[in-house]
Amino acid sequence: MLAMEKRFFLKQLATKLADSKQVFILQTRENEIAAKQDIDKITELNQESIIIIDSYTRHAKLLEYIELQQYKNLTIILAARTHEHYRYLRENEYLKQANLIEIDTLDDLELEYFYDIIEYGGMWYPSSKDTKTKYSESQKKKIMREKCKREISLILAEILESEAMKNKIVEILNDLFSKQINKKQVFAICLLNLMDIPISIGSLEEIIGEHDLSIYQDENLKNIIDINLIDKDNLISVKSPIFSLLILKIYFTNEITQYFLDILHRINKKSNHDIQLNEIKKNLFRFRFIERLLPENGKIDRLISYYEKLKLEFDWLIRDPQYWLQYAMCFIMHNDLDKAQQKLSTAYEKAERTDYDVTKIDNQQARLHLKKAARHNTNIKEAVELFLRSDRLLTGQKDGDVYKYKIMMDYRDFIENRSSSFSSEQWHQIIGCCEKQLKYLDNNISKERFKEQHIYEECKDMLEEICARKTK
Repeated sequence: MLAMEKRFFLKQLATKLADSKQVFILQTRENEIAAKQDIDKITELNQESIIIIDSYTRHAKLLEYIELQQYKNLTIILAARTHEHYRYLRENEYLKQANLIEIDTLDDLELEYFYDIIEYGGMWYPSSKDTKTKYSESQKKKIMREKCKREISLILAEILESEAMKNKIVEILNDLFSKQINKKQVFAICLLNLMDIPISIGSLEEIIGEHDLSIYQDENLKNIIDINLIDKDNLISVKSPIFSLLILKIYFTNEITQYFLDILHRINKKSNHDIQLNEIKKNLFRFRFIERLLPENGKIDRLISYYEKLKLEFDWLIRDPQYWLQYAMCFIMHNDLDKAQQKLSTAYEKAERTDYDVTKIDNQQARLHLKKAARHNTNIKEAVELFLRSDRLLTGQKDGDVYKYKIMMDYRDFIENRSSSFSSEQWHQIIGCCEKQLKYLDNNISKERFKEQHIYEECKDMLEEICARKTK
């Protein structure tokens, strides 16, 4: 879920729970010593209490402390953006005992309600200037289900990316951006907002080097991203990450990667012990984060250019397996499989010299094997061997790792593209792999309703479909 959804949900939840229990929303301000003291004081009240910790993935030490204390009469509610939660979950087994609720994926009834809200506001216009006719009800619902994957944030982004909305944003910001310092500040604010990192005047000065307070008096800017200085710590509240994303895509298309490089250059001179600066740095090296901020037109060229400039700017990256993995993902997305393999092989080589966990490299290597196997110009014997190698890599991944099941969905492309050339023996091998994975899914995957379960079920359906096919 995006920050806007998360905060709104937590406020509503806290209000509802306060009818029967004491509810506290923990504001750590990165001061975990004070947070621990606050929690101790709450538990000393000897009453049923609930503590809500937002963006919990930033507070690993605090969670370790809470786990060790084993407080009685205390319920902890943790909230995080979806992708951050699943990344953290993979590394912290004790959290798998928690009850998980995901609020950004809509079921059928919720989708109908959400559609009614959108229609009531008259918000949905064609997203392309070339499209003159409005969408029908069935077309809109299909887009919500399929293109937007039932996710609130993706639905809102689809609606707001209309040509009319883009033109309105440009009109509002043109005057403000006549001053370069204003443009740099808005860029930094939007970027930190999308990273779900607390935004303060101090943090902005850290990453852009200068600051102009007059920007917060601009009424036009408030109309778009609703910036408010909220307390004595000069923290800035930005209520709309979706608008932050749109502003970056609309206004910074041609210079966004240079802004990333400038920020990294400045951060690289700072202390490695600053948690927030390290998180910013990680995100600006991370393929998935960078890729979603770039426009579709020319995306792959921008990505390759960016990763080439990264290693020129920071030569220590050439020894980092994580860098080569991220670079490889650019070429996998572009289906340049030979170059992708070259980068993945380099990632493996660098990993051998460190204690780097190759799990993520193995996932992408499995994906790459499947893409190669599905190609018609790959010899069928080699294609089947590539499939088997991919299956072995995925089997070796951690139990319940959702990412391996996302990659396993590529089995379908391989089967559809190459099955007409399988021998009976090859079919037998492939069906055997699918039956093994299906058996694991049946025996080991829990049935909670959250995003992982949707992926498991989709993968299970795909494997059952393959296993049901007759061999030659």
